[in-house]
Parts: sequence; C-alpha cells; structure tokens
Amino acid sequence: MIRETLNANAANAFMAQSRSNGATFQRRVTAGGVTTSTAGAAVGAPTWVRLQRAGNLFTASTSPDGINWTVVGTDTVTMAATVQVGIAVTSHNGAMLNCATVDSIGGSGGWAGAASPPPPAGGDGGGGGGGGCGLTGLEFPALLLLRRTRRQARLSRKA
Repeated sequence: MIRETLNANAANAFMAQSRSNGATFQRRVTAGGVTTSTAGAAVGAPTWVRLQRAGNLFTASTSPDGINWTVVGTDTVTMAATVQVGIAVTSHNGAMLNCATVDSIGGSGGWAGAASPPPPAGGDGGGGGGGGCGLTGLEFPALLLLRRTRRQARLSRKA
C-alpha cells in the first residue's frame, strides 16, 4: 500500500491478494474520496503482487513467479512526493488470526524507515522478510512502514 498520509481518509493505492477473492487493485484518488476497486485474476495465494508509482500514475500487477507480470489496473492518484509505503494484512475475521510471510520488499530512490514498533504482549510482530500473526486479524497492522522521498515507488510482495 502507498498512502499520501497516515490519516484514515488519505489518498492511497493498494494491491491486495486474498486466498478467497484473488487479486484486487484498490485506490482512493483524493483524500476523503470514495475507494474504488478493480478485480484481477481469481488466483489463490501465494502469489506476487506489485504496486508501481511513476509520478501520480499507479500500476498494480500480479505474478505467479515474480518475473512475468499481469497488470490488474492503473489509475492516477495525486500524492505528495513524500508518501507512506507499507504492507497491510488482515484476516477479515475477528475470531481468526492472520499469518503472512513477506518474501521481498524493494524500491528505487531514497528509502528511509524501519520495522514497525515492538509487537503488543502475546504477538510475535512479524516484519519484513519474515512471517507473523496478528492478535485478532482486524487490527490491520502494517508490518513494515517506509517513508518515500522520491516520486517513484515500487512495492513487491508475495502474498
């Protein structure tokens, strides 16, 4: 996910992958606006997802191998040069834990940031390059939050 700010209603672009719904490109093109979605292939996890930014043009893609990519959608989302980049996971079920493994995250340009704060008691925290479980899955924790200082960003992960 790439967000202009950490505000709940911030402009954002998000490439999602779920076992039950497949790939989805979600975005809010203006702060406070409506979130729109474009469905991709109905393939289950694990698969690679990629979100690329070139200026204000965002392209969301999926891949079975991290080499051959299929574009799910593109859209213009006006954002500042400095944005928030992170990985979001949820089980969408308050009675179930969410476990996710991050295989890779990368980008080009001036990256700065660190892993998320220490996990709450009882959680293992997850983090970039590893796996982890949320407490209930509804917290929508960002496993890794990076601050982008350039106008181009690329986020790849295996979901």
